[in-house]
Amino acid sequence: MLEVEGEKLNIARIGTTLAADVSQSGMFLAHASLNAGAHVHFYFELPGGYIEAVGKVVHNQHRVDAGGVARPGAGVRFIRMSDSDRSRLEDYLAGRSGSHRSPKSGTFDLRG
Repeated sequence: MLEVEGEKLNIARIGTTLAADVSQSGMFLAHASLNAGAHVHFYFELPGGYIEAVGKVVHNQHRVDAGGVARPGAGVRFIRMSDSDRSRLEDYLAGRSGSHRSPKSGTFDLRG
C-alpha cells in the first residue's frame, strides 16, 4: 500500500496479458482478474511503438476461449493518455479490420 497526497493506493504488477476489443475509449484485458474501480497504468504495443495510458476497470467478466474454457478478464476505460498516443491509437484503429486482435501484449500495473 502506498499513500500519495492522502490517498491510499494498492500497487501490484499484473505483468503481460492479452488485449482485445480495443477502441478509442478502452479495451478488454484477457486473463486479468481486476477489481472494478481500480486504476491501471499500462503500456501496450502498436506498430511503431508503445502507447502509455491510465485506465479505470469498469467491469470484471469471464470470456469463453476457443477451447471452451471460461477465462477471467477486465474491461478498462481509458482515463488518461497523451495527445500523441491518442492520435496514434486513432490512426491504428482507423486502418484495422474488425477481426484484428492486436495490439500485442503489454505490461500492466494495477494502481487503485
